[in-house]
Amino acid sequence: MASYSKKPPEVSKRQFIIEGEGEGPSAEETAYIWRVNPSYRHVNNNIIIARIIGLGVLIIFYISTLYLLSSQLITSLIVGMVILILFLLVFNDQLVFFKILGLFSFRKIKKIDPFKNIVFGISEDSPSTVLISNKKELVHTALKLFRIEVIPESVKASTYYFIKALSEYKNMIKFTYQIIQTPYYSQISKGGSLRTDIYFCVFYTVKGLPSNNKFDMLRKKLEFLGHTLKSNFTGHFHHFKIVLLSGTALINGLRSYFFKTDSPLQDERASKKITLNFITKVIFCGGIIVFSSILLGLLKIPFLFILLIDLIVTILLVFLWWRESLYIISRKSALSKFIVVNPFYNTFFFKYRGISDT
Repeated sequence: MASYSKKPPEVSKRQFIIEGEGEGPSAEETAYIWRVNPSYRHVNNNIIIARIIGLGVLIIFYISTLYLLSSQLITSLIVGMVILILFLLVFNDQLVFFKILGLFSFRKIKKIDPFKNIVFGISEDSPSTVLISNKKELVHTALKLFRIEVIPESVKASTYYFIKALSEYKNMIKFTYQIIQTPYYSQISKGGSLRTDIYFCVFYTVKGLPSNNKFDMLRKKLEFLGHTLKSNFTGHFHHFKIVLLSGTALINGLRSYFFKTDSPLQDERASKKITLNFITKVIFCGGIIVFSSILLGLLKIPFLFILLIDLIVTILLVFLWWRESLYIISRKSALSKFIVVNPFYNTFFFKYRGISDT
């Protein structure tokens, strides 16, 4: 606590000059908070390079094969360019270039969908566990959310020992907490009282194709993490009351980060329908395989080699350009024990072109 009753210590002229010579802390004294620039964290350079090489090899194969069969260079180049343009248009959602190009739109406000590739589900066996699955990156996170209901005014909590207990080798629990304070004047104008919501969250993340075994492992892991967090909280925060959220309260806890309002759960059955984008990609990928097979057949390539090449091309298309198809194929069985919900039903998000961080 600062004290204004004492006179601050005098600083000599020599000390003032020495401190004034440096404009700021040196590079050695500056803490390195981020290992990499977080603005580029979502860009996987290895995948981008693999996509460029794979697409380049495919287009060169088409151009060279057509030239060998027809001896017409211009026609071969035109066909290759048409296939390249169609490829970029069909898979434009996988290209960072088109996302950056959208920022230069003439519209000041643009409607966006930040949860386009995210699927939310609540476990039927454990309604307090919510699954957040990224169908594009194949990253799946399960979490449990706790809310503090009672905060005594005259009790001092052992925060240090609580965090230390969660950080022990046997536990090593990753958790986050969030404090939401309702605006004072808005509550007074509405005739309400001041409200403070404090949330604790434990989570666990796995990668790969969705499966029942993987999601069951997530659920069991969350049961242990949630029990450990609640036990340690009860032991170090006496007379506090912490509640494990489930069902509608759990979803509203997720929504609270964006706005303080409650809404009922909405079943996301509409999202299970096959979209036009999915059908377009199926037709285009099928056309690529058929066209490649025809060209290889005209080159008198043995049938078994054609099947092998088609298999390799299919694998490259799926893993480099269309990983969501793997999720769609295995989704029905993997999410059989989850209720797929939409926490942001009837919620619209907009991005203002003039302000980059909105």
